[in-house]
Amino acid sequence: MGTMFSEGEKRCIILFGAPGSGKGTQARMLLNRVHISTGFLLRRRGYDLSTAKLVSDEVVNQLVVEAIESVPYDVILDGYPRTAAQAEFIRDYLCANHIDTIVIELAVRDDDMLVGRLLRRNEGRPDDIESVIRERLEIYKRDTKPALNVLWPTFELWIVDASLHEEYVHKAITRCLEGRPYLEYCPACYGDDIAKEVCAHVCDHRKVREKK
Repeated sequence: MGTMFSEGEKRCIILFGAPGSGKGTQARMLLNRVHISTGFLLRRRGYDLSTAKLVSDEVVNQLVVEAIESVPYDVILDGYPRTAAQAEFIRDYLCANHIDTIVIELAVRDDDMLVGRLLRRNEGRPDDIESVIRERLEIYKRDTKPALNVLWPTFELWIVDASLHEEYVHKAITRCLEGRPYLEYCPACYGDDIAKEVCAHVCDHRKVREKK
């Protein structure tokens, strides 16, 4: 079975998920692609992310476009878009530049699991303390989660259960990129709060691909 992307063209994978869902880990496990982390780009430019407040959309959009255009290879967006406005911008940019795109949400429904992961990684970052982490999770739910409804249905959307071991999650993402669902069921059907129409969209694709 072929991949979900056209051959010979620059492609984009948007890894979508809450802080601690494993976006950075999974991006590094996907080989032969350029990992674009907005957190890294912003820290390199001297922005202080410890307050858990979002940097302006204009600044982030510019950094991401510069990063995409600086390489001829496939790219992975990690931590972007974070707002509906950013999602509208990158959707329009990717479409205008004919960059094939797929969105993969790394879904973890347990906030305590996310907090625990971020505390255990012990990178010494000032934004990795519990109070800031929980504030970041609330910002994600309020400002970032709705961006999914901007990206879909323009781009293909798959939902991966990221509460599992990272190797299993990696295998799941790989199968999604190959156009093959990795589960007997759709994760959106068992408790995730994603919109019902997105759940139906994912399930329809699962059923179609099971018949092939």
